[in-house]
Amino acid sequence: MIPNTVAESLTKQMNLEFQAFYKYLAISSYCESKSLTGFAKWFGAQSEEEKVHAMKIYKYLLDQDQEIKLLPLTEPKAHFTSIKDAVATALENEKIVTKSICELMGVAIKENDYATHSFLKWFIDEQVEEEANVRNMLDQVTLVGDSGQGILMLDREFGARQGDKEEKESE
Repeated sequence: MIPNTVAESLTKQMNLEFQAFYKYLAISSYCESKSLTGFAKWFGAQSEEEKVHAMKIYKYLLDQDQEIKLLPLTEPKAHFTSIKDAVATALENEKIVTKSICELMGVAIKENDYATHSFLKWFIDEQVEEEANVRNMLDQVTLVGDSGQGILMLDREFGARQGDKEEKESE
């Protein structure tokens, strides 16, 4: 069994991951509304990945004999001025999640909770990758600017996203 402070922090992190699922779903919907189906596919897959992250925490809490408490989700931003604005919003969200996971790791360390410390290492590594991917997307969208051809080229590229490793791991 894990300390209450860790369980409470994990519950908040689980909620943050579900909130990220919701935010990416809203960005995907925005992209669909702009006929950017490749970006929509990418953000839809990202949304599902965030749900997988939340469910990993959910399962860990159950494995640690903790009661699951589902917190309310807030309505995500759904209107963007451009694809660049949408991607920048995604990057800011990833930074929020990274900060929260690092704080959670600090709680686990302070409480000498080695099991949770070990569990969270995967999330720390994942966030480095997540931020890099979205930062790369933002750099590319910034590079093409308002070029319709450039945005359509990126739309095709991001639409070619293959199944994610979490999907493969969970099968």
